[in-house]
Amino acid sequence: MNHETLYDPSAATAAEHLKILVDYVESTYSPIQQHLAELLTRQEITYDLLWALFRPNAEVYSTCPGTSAPRCVLYNHYEEKQRRDGSRYLHVNARYLNTDGTVLGETPVGIEIDHFRGAKRIESLSAYPLQYHPKAAEMRGQLIAYGHKFASLMGIHHQQYEGKAFYIDDEGDIIRRHVKDQANGLTVGGIQA
Repeated sequence: MNHETLYDPSAATAAEHLKILVDYVESTYSPIQQHLAELLTRQEITYDLLWALFRPNAEVYSTCPGTSAPRCVLYNHYEEKQRRDGSRYLHVNARYLNTDGTVLGETPVGIEIDHFRGAKRIESLSAYPLQYHPKAAEMRGQLIAYGHKFASLMGIHHQQYEGKAFYIDDEGDIIRRHVKDQANGLTVGGIQA
């Protein structure tokens, strides 16, 4: 083998350039990493660092907009948006398991985190990684139990139900109702649909 074939000057140059880039990124983001680490030890986050809180496919704790019951979704991505009134928010795009009564599958969902100033307790956000829940293991167990119950209710059931119910209309508005009926029909998550 020829020495010239083993040594590629362009590879050495590329390695030098890569080292310069890595050094630059590390020096530029080191203060951000330190600040983030300090915040996370206090279970806090700032709006400008929310991006660092969420990782793809992370279990995200939130509440159901119709019942306020705890729920868990899987994080996809986020984008910052602005409402017509000019207020900013982080739109968390996620997914969760849902059913039409026959088929169980993933459904997309968006959750808004309003812009805020300063540091804020992570668990006070409208959505955050489940690992930051004050009782994460207990909540995860509770959510899994809810999921099993939800899946067991697929299909048509005859049962009596009293309590909160809701549906989302064609405009995307949540319509809440109090149900006190004998339910005979499609039951989803313990609520007649």
